[in-house]
This record gives sequence, C-alpha cells and structure tokens, in this order.
Amino acid sequence: MPETIPPAIYNFIVSHFDSVGMIEALLLLRRETDQAWSAAAVAGRLYIPEADASELLRRLRERDLIQGGGETYRYEALVPERENLVSGLAEAHKNTLVAVTAIVHTPSRIREFANAFRLKRDRG
Repeated sequence: MPETIPPAIYNFIVSHFDSVGMIEALLLLRRETDQAWSAAAVAGRLYIPEADASELLRRLRERDLIQGGGETYRYEALVPERENLVSGLAEAHKNTLVAVTAIVHTPSRIREFANAFRLKRDRG
C-alpha cells in the first residue's frame, strides 16, 4: 500500500474500482450533483467513447456508488461513511494521482481477493 494513501481509501479503491475511468466518472458526477448525467455527457467530459462511459456508469451503479439507470445517473451521498470514503478518494486523486493510478493498475493478492468476493456477491 502506498504510504501516501490512507488505508481506508486504499481498501475502497481496491474493492470498488476496476479503472481510473471509473474513479473519474464518479468524481465528475460528485462535482456536479445538480445535473443528471447521460452516458453521452460523461463520454464528452471524459473524452471516451459513449459505450465505455455507459459501461462505467453501469458498474458504478452496480456498486451503489451512483443512483439512476437507463438514461441518466446522479451522485447522491446516502451513507455518511461512504461519503467520507469518496471525499478521501477525491483528495487522493487530486493530490496523489500517480499513487491512485498505481493501485488501480497493479494486480495484487489483496485486489484479487477483494474482486473474488465482489464477484460472488454480484452473482448471488
């Protein structure tokens, strides 16, 4: 675990995010909570194909990080503990982007372990 990333934020990243794009999509929706976001709008802001944006939004929704589905999505902080993690993630993304990116892109036993549990939960 990089020393610059608090353990709770590290664990949040490992257990919820498959790509830096997922983090960026979440943070985009969080910055502009008054807007309902379509896949096309997210794609335009993140400079990615609309199909990729749609997939990012779907995965964020599946992990209960955003609300909505179908045509539009929103960020809505429902659980204070989760909002604290997202705030910490935003801070880490802003100040230590290289470390955050390394966590997402570096396979590890911890990441594989966390993903195994997520896959079982998603199937059940």
